[in-house]
Amino acid sequence: MLSGLLLNIYNNVKEKIEIDEKTIYEIDVYLKKKKGRYIYFESFQKLFHFNDKETSIIFGEFVKASIMEMKFQQFCPSCNTILHGTYDSVFDLLGKEVCDDCGETLFDDKEPFKYITVKFKVKK
Repeated sequence: MLSGLLLNIYNNVKEKIEIDEKTIYEIDVYLKKKKGRYIYFESFQKLFHFNDKETSIIFGEFVKASIMEMKFQQFCPSCNTILHGTYDSVFDLLGKEVCDDCGETLFDDKEPFKYITVKFKVKK
C-alpha cells in the first residue's frame, strides 16, 4: 500500500491515465536508485512502456512533488553540440542564441524554444 507523498502522486496520475499502485511503487524504487542523476524521457518510456502523454503526466507529478526537477540545455542541430551547460530555467538561455562552435543562429521567431531540450534530474 502506498502512503503519503507517493499516494498523492498516484491519485493525481490515475485521474489522468490508467495506472496501478504497483507501477507507481516501481517508478519510486527506480527513482530512488537514480538520486542525483538525470533520467531521459525516452529511456523511461521504454523501461515502463508509457507513451509521450503518460510519461509527461507522470514526470509532471514527480516534478510537482519535488522528487524530480526540470533542467534545460540548448543544442545546435548544425554541429550536433550541446551548448552552455545545464540551466534551471529556460529563461536563463536568453541571449545565448549563437552556437559557440559553428556560429549558427539558435533562435526561431515562430518557435522560440526550438533549440532547447529538457532533462529531468532526480533530486538527492
